[in-house]
Amino acid sequence: LDAPEGASLRARADREHVRFALATLARHVAETIEPRSRLAISVEEPTTLRLEYRESGAITHLRGASHDGQSGLPLALLLVRGALARVGGDVEIALESNVVSIRLRLSPP
Repeated sequence: LDAPEGASLRARADREHVRFALATLARHVAETIEPRSRLAISVEEPTTLRLEYRESGAITHLRGASHDGQSGLPLALLLVRGALARVGGDVEIALESNVVSIRLRLSPP
C-alpha cells in the first residue's frame, strides 16, 4: 500500500454502489492476478484509488485467443464502471503487456 500517513478516501456516494463496485473489483483481481505476484495499491487523495498487478498468463492468453485485446472489458469491470458511474465516479483501465492498471475515482465530497 502506497499512501501518505493517515491518508483516506472521501467521497459523496451511495454506500451500496461503492461497496458493490469494490467487492466486484476485489473478486475480479483475485481471479485474474498472476499467482504469487504483487498487487500495488495506492491512494491519491482525496478521491482516487489505483491498483496495479500482473495479469495471469492464462487470462492474457484467453484475451489474445478471443482477439479481444483492449477493445473489450471483462463483465466484472463493466459492472464496476457502471456502479461508479451511478454515483458520479469513473474507472480507467489500462493493459500493457500483461500488467493491469486500474484507477477508481469517486465523486468529491
